Amino acid sequence: MEVIVTETCGLPEGCILSIRAGTTRRQAPLPLKDSFRFPSLPLNAKQFKIDVLESAGGSRLEISSGLPEEMHTVPLLMVGGQKASVSLKIREEPSLCGKRANELKSMEKGRRGGAPVAPGAEQSAVSDPSDATDPQDAALKLAAQARAYADDHNLPAVVQDLLQYVLREQPVAPYSVMAAYFNQRASENKEVQGGLPHGQPHHLHRSAVQAPTVPERAPPTHEPCQYRAAVPPKPVGRELAGPCDQVGYQSLRPARGLGKDPRMNEATLLPATRAPLQESGRLASTDPVAPRRFDVGLQPEGDATWPSHRPDPADPERLELEREHLTLRAERAQLLRELAELEVAAVGYLAG
Repeated sequence: MEVIVTETCGLPEGCILSIRAGTTRRQAPLPLKDSFRFPSLPLNAKQFKIDVLESAGGSRLEISSGLPEEMHTVPLLMVGGQKASVSLKIREEPSLCGKRANELKSMEKGRRGGAPVAPGAEQSAVSDPSDATDPQDAALKLAAQARAYADDHNLPAVVQDLLQYVLREQPVAPYSVMAAYFNQRASENKEVQGGLPHGQPHHLHRSAVQAPTVPERAPPTHEPCQYRAAVPPKPVGRELAGPCDQVGYQSLRPARGLGKDPRMNEATLLPATRAPLQESGRLASTDPVAPRRFDVGLQPEGDATWPSHRPDPADPERLELEREHLTLRAERAQLLRELAELEVAAVGYLAG
């Protein structure tokens, strides 16, 4: 919903016009330059209230001290000329940085309703949604808990980067590529297989237990590599002889523009088993026809068929992909903000 103030009459200059629609309030000083926008429809805005606010006094304060807690007494200049002052205690509270407005409101309600919340215990205020008696508070706590879980595990960025890679490369077996990448991430994070929450369907537990394991990669080394393949590698391409499927071919291509996750490269998307190191210093392979592949840190020297792991930073296609990636991330952030506002509006409508 958008509210446009077309004309004002009799209002003092410099006052503040405040409009509340439902549970959302918007305010701006006169004269108005923009319209008021609300995350709800006129049908859902049952409580529509207009307030005119006027400043009775004010002052400015410069906070330049780096102390964790400081006191200030600020003299105020009132409209009628009388003297007034206000004393402030300013604390750093780093745990509040990055919190959203609805999270801060939930924490404030928790302080007013019971015992004060400790500075480092704000996260516990949204950890148990079942304790909330107000449906709106319960919905806000559930949303905050889900958002915190996704941010802790970096789920949005990982899924977005993987989806962009699959759509761009279009492998023949996309699910195998995605499964190989997720298995690799689980192995790197040392996750326990079958570790699902209680109450999940049994087929999910069975699929988690039967998930294939991804072998550990050889640790990177900064010394000159002396390892060579037991059989000289053949040229990499679509005309490669032998049982080389499309997934293997796509995984051998150099990854470009895979986002900010450094672990998401062609080495992690390789679904085939990796040849183990033998004591003789060579790389063995179970398939004599399949192309040999060295892991990161074991790249041979002087091999013209080795795919480049260092793409040209001035590549026009790579720059265009990076621009598209940034645009998609900005659109995703805007959609998330709109979704959060719609959730708050829906909860307010259900509560009303």
